[in-house]
Amino acid sequence: MTTDKPSMHERIAKFRAAFPLAESDGQLNLDAKHRAIIDKFHQEGGIESIDFFNIRNWAGQSDLGAPSSLKFLFSKGNTNFRNTFAYLAAKSFRFNDDKALRASLNDDLWIVKNSAAYELLLKNPVSETKGTTNWISDNKTSFNMRWLRYIYIANQILTKNLVQSNSVWVDIGSFYGGLQSIVFREKPDSKVILVDFHHQLLRSYLYLSEMFPNANHILDFNSNSEIPSGSFVYVPVQKFSELRQLNIKLVSNFFSFGEMPRSVFEQYRDSEIVKNAENIYCVNRFVSSPFFDRTYDTDLNVFDYEFVSHKNNYFDVFPMHHYQSVRRSIFGITRFRNTSSSYFEMICSR
Repeated sequence: MTTDKPSMHERIAKFRAAFPLAESDGQLNLDAKHRAIIDKFHQEGGIESIDFFNIRNWAGQSDLGAPSSLKFLFSKGNTNFRNTFAYLAAKSFRFNDDKALRASLNDDLWIVKNSAAYELLLKNPVSETKGTTNWISDNKTSFNMRWLRYIYIANQILTKNLVQSNSVWVDIGSFYGGLQSIVFREKPDSKVILVDFHHQLLRSYLYLSEMFPNANHILDFNSNSEIPSGSFVYVPVQKFSELRQLNIKLVSNFFSFGEMPRSVFEQYRDSEIVKNAENIYCVNRFVSSPFFDRTYDTDLNVFDYEFVSHKNNYFDVFPMHHYQSVRRSIFGITRFRNTSSSYFEMICSR
């Protein structure tokens, strides 16, 4: 028998009680991108400003978009001034941006279908998840750019048995928990640990507790805690070391290692937590900051991702968004370009 789901206000109050020093994120050694994101979070009202309308799209982070769609516009709850304006803009003065986005999305969908991940997408249409603000449909399911990325990664985790029933998965930099929700639906007995900044943990807590109200949602984890099967555990980056006693099946990081200052990245890479994990799965840039386009304020590159306790089982170019072309200003000229560095995909085992 289920109990009544706590309200948004009650969940925020519970989160505040568990993490009373949320502002301490501002004292961390951060790259410029995440420093700006946290500053923007506080400028916009902090924790109290978060709701399901901005849980996935805000301050430099988003679902990465989807082409304009009448089906989305006239779906329940989506017909409003902002979405109508966005649709008309995409059909007029943003036509080329919309066209490029559609081409990239079609490439990603082809990859999903040809990597056997499409069945997972059919079971997890993004339009049925909480807080999504844009999507497109192929008449069988729905998706957007970030969701297709999550579907591909989730399929890799599941088909390569990186997460199993009752096993522990630690993901560093989990955003709002979309990837975790896809895997957890297939492995409802797993123990999923999300490591992130306080404001991101609140987003994932609100999203995942809405999607899985009957799962265990643990906000007060410490090194002596027992994690029951079917749990989400929310751990701020400041308490990462509390995980060192766990028997971890998988440690993962997608994209954010390559955005960190070197000293912070090396703390993660060389930690006992990562060294003792059975598997490591990461997707990051070949070169974080190419000399001609200093994307992030770090000098990390692919050679830094050497996990000395593990052997490499899989290495390739990360296929999702690989052919994406976006409007960018480089050398004082604005036009459609790919990103300055592509991404690699690596899976290692101990």
